Amino acid sequence: MKPRQFHLRIAKLTVIESSCESSTMPLFVIAIIGLGPRGLTLLDRMVEALQLGPMHVPVEIHLIDPGSPGQGVHDDRQPPHLLINTLASQVTMCAPRSVLGGPPVDPRPSLVEWAQSVGYRRVPGGSFAVEPPDGETISEHDYLPRRLLGEYLGWTYRRIVSRLPSHITLFRHCTVAVDISPQERPVVELADGTSLRSDYVFVASGHGNNALGEHDAALAAFADQYVTTNSKLLFCGSPYPVHRLSDISPSAVVAVQGLGLAAHDVISELTIGRGGRFSRDGENVRYLPCGREPRMLVFSRNCLPSCARGVNQKGIAGQYAPRFFTRDAVHALRCERRGEDRDPQLDFDRELLPILAKEMAYVHHCTKRGIWSNPEEYRVEAADKAAIDSVLSPVHGTDFEGLGAFRRYFVDYIKADLVEAAKGNVHSPIKAATDVIRDCRDTLRVAVEFRGLTPDSHRRLLHEHVPMMNRVAFGPPIRRNLELLALMEAGIVDVAGGPGSRVEMDSQRGRYVIESKFRSGPSRRSADVLVRARIDTFFPERNLSRLFKNLLRRSIVRPHYNGSFHPGGIDIDRNNHPIARDGTPATNIWAVGYVVEGPHFYTHALPRPFLNSRHVADADRCALELLQSMAARIPQRRKAPRDSMPQRRTDSTGARALIRGRAAHDGRPAIQR
Repeated sequence: MKPRQFHLRIAKLTVIESSCESSTMPLFVIAIIGLGPRGLTLLDRMVEALQLGPMHVPVEIHLIDPGSPGQGVHDDRQPPHLLINTLASQVTMCAPRSVLGGPPVDPRPSLVEWAQSVGYRRVPGGSFAVEPPDGETISEHDYLPRRLLGEYLGWTYRRIVSRLPSHITLFRHCTVAVDISPQERPVVELADGTSLRSDYVFVASGHGNNALGEHDAALAAFADQYVTTNSKLLFCGSPYPVHRLSDISPSAVVAVQGLGLAAHDVISELTIGRGGRFSRDGENVRYLPCGREPRMLVFSRNCLPSCARGVNQKGIAGQYAPRFFTRDAVHALRCERRGEDRDPQLDFDRELLPILAKEMAYVHHCTKRGIWSNPEEYRVEAADKAAIDSVLSPVHGTDFEGLGAFRRYFVDYIKADLVEAAKGNVHSPIKAATDVIRDCRDTLRVAVEFRGLTPDSHRRLLHEHVPMMNRVAFGPPIRRNLELLALMEAGIVDVAGGPGSRVEMDSQRGRYVIESKFRSGPSRRSADVLVRARIDTFFPERNLSRLFKNLLRRSIVRPHYNGSFHPGGIDIDRNNHPIARDGTPATNIWAVGYVVEGPHFYTHALPRPFLNSRHVADADRCALELLQSMAARIPQRRKAPRDSMPQRRTDSTGARALIRGRAAHDGRPAIQR
């Protein structure tokens, strides 16, 4: 029978379902909580496994997310000036291989190929539009707006839906999950009052929001208490979604805490987002104010700017193959410890960082000479060591005379880095060396994950080394640092202090104060607004979501600990099953993505063409285990009495909708502050 298409709106719930017209009841019911990029990849791998596998039994999949399908934080309604910091050609949602181990799959279209296919082109001023009269072709070197990534993710969802086999039915619930009852068939409770009895549950709920820490809570309380003293006084615990920054007065002084990617988003929203624009003449960039941008003071713990990404010269899937910092090297260190009857946990500073630094020095040495030396004969030379030390710890031991001296250093640092970035990540010795960190993420994962480091070393890695790695290897596109220099020249942005800056509160004037110590004495810069421009780690005990409050209360999950250190995330086994407080894994529940950043490491990266990323590998593993579990349960399920079988879910009004193919209605709620 030919499928029909329609959609249904019901009070608090929008239901979008996909299936052929059939009265067949499902043999299995699956719930996916969170439909951002990781939930989307889970759905894709799951559908392919159910389609290519030997079992074509009726299955219902319930998708639970209040936002647009697949988009997560990459909402396609956000401002076009917010950029992703990965080349569009190095992002794909098309898996590089079959989930069942079949022949390689063509991972196209990538984000840039999709953007080209729908008519997006680059227009003067650095923005992008569909089929503009004066546009230029988007290339593999472009960094696209986050909203285009959101559109691409939405297109990926619609493509998955359009290819659904007849035995799979999709329900989409535009709300959030608030609880899971731990039973043989877990019951997922939704915020709209719906209850879903499922056979399998997948949690991919993303970042979430944490309660403020003690110091930040005091800063927020200060703003509430003294706003009558200073009407412009404001504390912003997170800049996202960026429209909340519209409350900032143009006459305010804004302290931006952080110098990473989130800080660039804040600066962009308070300048371009308010009507300012940049004029470009070759490499010369000038800012043209609109008159509504506030003055900004930027600072962080070390007050060093993020290094710009080097021009990519490795192609779409090219990666440096490490000679020293390898999985085998990590494995050998562990074996050596076990052979000596010692704890196999490693110390990053003492055992791993020297190998990583040697790898970087080797790449710097060979790139500078233009000849790749025999790695077995390579010994780190003083010049290469000094070069690596200078990029990893550029202000170590430096005592600046005052804020003016540090400001000059800050500007010169950005300019020198931009020169290297323009040379590219193959031809610049420094950029080639720092790109080693990005290309060796898999080795880092092998070393760190599942308590691979001692607790103290794990803490030091996350608090000191990861921020350093992010600063030198995962920075913004070149244009962002060019714009930062232009804004400093225009007097819109300035540095608030130097290394070791801290935030104080001035109750007499109702202002925040950024204090730094220099050789000539302390520096104090005042601000009306404080914006925390950073992304918090997911800490389940501090997370504000009702779902994790209830999961912790029920002891279904527990925070992940390495000894006494809590790096974040919930505890899981190596198959991504959450571990309960009593140490038992939930075999019919899986968790992926940011909620398990703790036992896992560097989970944030999106899939890359032709490479088997962590993002896809986790989804593959979950889909294959799901298939195996279903196969084992089919005989028992088919013999079960009908009243114990999964029943087709209906909403509270008893209404039901069946459609197939492209979703006809988004059902997206408005963004809430």
